[in-house]
Amino acid sequence: PGIGVGGHCIPVYPHFLLSRAPELSLVARSREVNDAQVDVAVAAVRDALGGASLEGESVLVLGLTYRHGVKELAYSRGVALIRALEAAGARVLAYDPLLIDGEVRAVGAEPWTWGSSTPGVRAIVAQTGDPAFLTLDGSWFPDLAVLVDGRNALRSVALPDGVTYRGFGSG
Repeated sequence: PGIGVGGHCIPVYPHFLLSRAPELSLVARSREVNDAQVDVAVAAVRDALGGASLEGESVLVLGLTYRHGVKELAYSRGVALIRALEAAGARVLAYDPLLIDGEVRAVGAEPWTWGSSTPGVRAIVAQTGDPAFLTLDGSWFPDLAVLVDGRNALRSVALPDGVTYRGFGSG
């Protein structure tokens, strides 16, 4: 998801640097780690739901843009996250306060309406740390089992008993 270091230049500049100085192994490794975070998020959902696959599971992705407050999908890991969850068999719903329903559909997810009760969603993955997500209400998701927070920004959200919180990164 949005796990890893951030900044508008982070996804792009290392590639420029490596094209001129491929011996910079730390830069290459940093890119590998950041790029692999989508797989880390999918594995965290799988582990929390106790299955080898996500076949038939409904997962909500919060935040699709590159970062909160910036309506830009270029370099967003949200799109890759949707694809990886779908490849694992999940039905993916998504919400981003900056996108309209058609834009959410265009990246391959079903739009979710903020505040709507949504039985069946067993996992939420927060890809950005939008402050609006702090008002997330666990009662909207009676079947929720896990919140995977790629920015470690939602650790203060009150979750129902039995819901696992898995935060990464720094908020």
